[in-house]
Amino acid sequence: MRNIFKLFVAAIIVTMGLLGSTAVNAAEKLPQSLYIKQDGEKTCTLAAATMMIRARLFLSGYENWSSCTEADARKTGWEEGAGLCWNFTYSIGGNKLSVAHASVNGMTVSGLKKLLDAHPEGIEIYCRSIPHAVFVTDYEGDTFYCADSASKCSGVRRTLASSWLVVKPGSKFKTQKDILAGIDDYWYIKSYSIKPTKYEGVFKVDGVWKYYSGGVFRDDVTSVVKRTDNNTWWFVKNGIVQFDVTSVVKRADNNTWWYVKNGQVQFGVTSVVKRTDNGTWWYVKNGQVQFGVTSVVKRTDNNTWWYVKGGKVQFGVTSIVKRTDNNTWWHIKDGQVQFGVTGVVERADNSTWWYVKNGQVQFGMTSVEKRADNDTWWFVKNGRVQFGVTNVVKRIEDSSWWYVKGGKAQTDKTGIVRRTDNNTWWYVENGRVQFDKDGVFDGITIGDYKYEWTFRGGKLIAGYPDEAFAFEEDYVISDGKVWYYIENEALYTQDTETEQIQ
Repeated sequence: MRNIFKLFVAAIIVTMGLLGSTAVNAAEKLPQSLYIKQDGEKTCTLAAATMMIRARLFLSGYENWSSCTEADARKTGWEEGAGLCWNFTYSIGGNKLSVAHASVNGMTVSGLKKLLDAHPEGIEIYCRSIPHAVFVTDYEGDTFYCADSASKCSGVRRTLASSWLVVKPGSKFKTQKDILAGIDDYWYIKSYSIKPTKYEGVFKVDGVWKYYSGGVFRDDVTSVVKRTDNNTWWFVKNGIVQFDVTSVVKRADNNTWWYVKNGQVQFGVTSVVKRTDNGTWWYVKNGQVQFGVTSVVKRTDNNTWWYVKGGKVQFGVTSIVKRTDNNTWWHIKDGQVQFGVTGVVERADNSTWWYVKNGQVQFGMTSVEKRADNDTWWFVKNGRVQFGVTNVVKRIEDSSWWYVKGGKAQTDKTGIVRRTDNNTWWYVENGRVQFDKDGVFDGITIGDYKYEWTFRGGKLIAGYPDEAFAFEEDYVISDGKVWYYIENEALYTQDTETEQIQ
């Protein structure tokens, strides 16, 4: 069939004012009676266009869609002796649909999918080499479906590969791939204004997208509502779709909250998003606010992580909190995980302190580690600061040993200190054990005895009466069997501090 210009020499695709794009499944909702058989031998293009118009009327809630016939569409869409007009407007019951044409040199699978995503009612394709046109309705995976007006193929939704384009005797097309490569023209619904008469949902009326229920415009509704023809959901205020709203909004009928972008619910988004009307931030999964989640979650648009409680970001919290999906714990400041922090930090809810590396609590760490916000050092066991420990302990990173009191490294301490877990005594300078301390050093005099300190590798070697040492303000000596210490010129045993010996 030969096609000529009627309104324009050429036409290009103009983005129709459709609400978003989704994988097309509209054809599954179309009644089989929508698919027609062409009236004449050479009117396949007109029949395909008629089915496309009927599909849009049906999906937009116009219950008298079946009144659109090939004969009715012929009045404005057909030029005798030439064929289907490349651009025309069809009117029915006060509703208007604008049909447009575009020329191509074949199509790709992805290209046809994009067209169908943009036009849920389907498009018409024409292959001049056959020649024949069909109404392409939808796709599943990479398989396309159509309605064919040819007498032997009409009345049903079928695969494109089973259409008259292939089964026609003598056709050079054998597969769907052949058909796509052979497409020369297509028609699509460029714009429309249809007032629904029956179906509930979101519809475009007089250029405005509105929410209807039972055919009645619902200007009393502010909520998230469904557009039934393509299964998308939209935020309406006073019944009007709010394309300028990107926020977290309420679905009033079930008290759920959803993230919308340009008015449309974003089911593909799992992230932390902003509720713009009050400046709060919320965790959404598949677009829905997760009020039941208290955890550390990811904001995907900038790869940051945040602590949420009841789904809401806790900007007022600086602490250590749990990521529940993998049982890890993290340091947060003002609600945000601090990946740049390595050191000892506080868990505010129970006043415990923990060692974190790159923000994460290191439960496998037993060592002496620095507090992140100052120059103090602390003994941690299984990641937790041990305030009850006064001892000589090891720092793993450099194999150094330190004297800690109340868990804190005593960097101002120089002297002899006790390692409590094995009852040995060590010489420290500025809190650190001096393993190069060797030899005999002057000790103290008690009565007629003068004691000396003998060290080997920093460790005090016990003996009597040649050795003794000082522990803080007290003095400790050994008679070879028992350790004693002196306080206020009285001698006590190391084991029984309350018993005065002399």
